[in-house]
Amino acid sequence: MQPFPQDYIHMNFDDMQATLDDYNNAIMYERGALNPEVHQHDHDDKSATYTLTNVVPVVSGFVSTVWRKQEDALRKRLNNYCLGKAYIVTGVTTSGKYINWRNMKRVAVPSYLWSAYCCMDYDHSIPYSERYMFPAFAHYALNSKSSEVVEVSIQQLKEFLKKKMFVDSNFQIFAGADNGKQFAPSADQKKQSSLRDRCCDRLVPGCSVVVKDVIKPKRRNPFFMIIPTSGMCALAFLAFVSLVSCALLQGVQARVVEEFSHTDSCKDSLYMGTPPRGFISSSLRKICQRYGNTPRYVTLYDASKHIPVYSGYTFKKSDGEMRVDVPWMFEPQLASPKSSSNMEPFLTTLNPHMNIDDTQAVLEDYANTVQYERGQLNPAVHQADQLDKVATYTLTNVVPQSKEFKTGSWAKYLDLIRRRLNNYCQGTAYVVTGVTTSGHTIHRKNVDRITVPEYLWSAYCCTKFDQNAPYFERYKFPTFAAYGLNNRANNHVVEVSLQNLEAFIKERMEVDNLQIFYDNCMI
Repeated sequence: MQPFPQDYIHMNFDDMQATLDDYNNAIMYERGALNPEVHQHDHDDKSATYTLTNVVPVVSGFVSTVWRKQEDALRKRLNNYCLGKAYIVTGVTTSGKYINWRNMKRVAVPSYLWSAYCCMDYDHSIPYSERYMFPAFAHYALNSKSSEVVEVSIQQLKEFLKKKMFVDSNFQIFAGADNGKQFAPSADQKKQSSLRDRCCDRLVPGCSVVVKDVIKPKRRNPFFMIIPTSGMCALAFLAFVSLVSCALLQGVQARVVEEFSHTDSCKDSLYMGTPPRGFISSSLRKICQRYGNTPRYVTLYDASKHIPVYSGYTFKKSDGEMRVDVPWMFEPQLASPKSSSNMEPFLTTLNPHMNIDDTQAVLEDYANTVQYERGQLNPAVHQADQLDKVATYTLTNVVPQSKEFKTGSWAKYLDLIRRRLNNYCQGTAYVVTGVTTSGHTIHRKNVDRITVPEYLWSAYCCTKFDQNAPYFERYKFPTFAAYGLNNRANNHVVEVSLQNLEAFIKERMEVDNLQIFYDNCMI
């Protein structure tokens, strides 16, 4: 694409496409981009949206009062819950109206704008109020300042478009996503093949189709644009079984306690029943994370910074499977000591007077955090039992992690420890994983909301281990530790002794006589 040259009027541009002159006297309409710059991050990608082949005439005020709100809601939804790539198709139906120039019909005016997205790799732990909108969903709105956006399924949008446009019986937006069938992921899908390979639709430009075969030149506006954002295209809706999910949530309990020293306060998650000592702050809260009336792990939570300082748990030998199908949860007793001791999913949070976000992070805090993702201190990959995995999906166990760090060096380290403890720890392994902070925060509505960790650190203690392990593994028992910079670059994880980790933490946090494991995990 190129900017309009000064003499473009003599170059026959207007035979095939709209020009700037077409909008000079169209006071009722303004230019509306189908691929909006607000859905792009890179400066060049934003610039690429400023072409009239990506523009349709919309009623003045429609974008600012109606459509932009939906674009922003979708941006937040995909930022927050789409873990891979999201593909978006945005298009129009036409009304028979035109913008005229010199008594000639120049640009067709849309009757409706519509949009659909497709994200196969999404967060299965989101609230049900959002989860049913994955892996694909859609919306449309009348091109009018007073209209409202209607959100619908892909199938419903397809039926709507069939009534408004001339399309053949094979019309699809995303192949396989709107035909009611379910597909097991193929080997090709697991390799995250491209949109061209897996979401190809003969009506979609970019899917081996010549665009001019679809867009009639005389209309001089696009029928639709296809927009890749960040995730993987869905081939089918995944089944959503609310009965099973609700059953999983029954009996989820967490409790704010004075001490971790009692059995019902999760002391079994700590080596010798003793929590790490030396962390000092008036805003620290001790949480016993319980599920199904069973203590699962402990968390020391900073209610002012809205992140955990550490989570302490027992490692369970596992195959590394991490995904469970439950929504993210919060801790009611942080908001009010008189609240239920049950950890609750966010979808049930209907009481605006609970002041939940005064004392802890909420899902909305992550809606605009392009750079960070939710990272668990007690990771599901270190748990084997399904219920233990479920209990890790609470925001009181989560800190914002750089995407590159979380999915790169830190994920590799978690898997390394999983394999090491699987292989050589013959008793119970106790793990404490925590953070140091840098002063950087995630903001929401110009308010500091969540402190961003500077480093993540972790240490394990296993006093009963395989004495015949190779020396390069043997010297890392009974205890060893590690830390890594929570950053996009230079984020390699450094393994160190427990004593070196404690010295590292002392340099970066205000602590008093710090000790992570009782008696330094000495045998």
